[in-house]
Amino acid sequence: MYLWVYTEIDETMLTIEIQNQVTRELDNSLKELKMEVLSLSRSDRISFVARKELNMVPAQPETLMIFINEDQLDKIH
Repeated sequence: MYLWVYTEIDETMLTIEIQNQVTRELDNSLKELKMEVLSLSRSDRISFVARKELNMVPAQPETLMIFINEDQLDKIH
């Protein structure tokens, strides 16, 4: 009986250690993936890929002019 209990405890401890190791490996993988996402989402990286790989060009800025009729403005006040 003692030997059976000792064997069960030993196997359980080994299983726990394996699970702890898997947890550490998954944590490391998660950290690496987060760093990769941060790297890929940088604006300079996105601009580079857009220009070089997708042949995109920056949009020309637009100028919007609004003319206000002063007669209409006087009617509001």
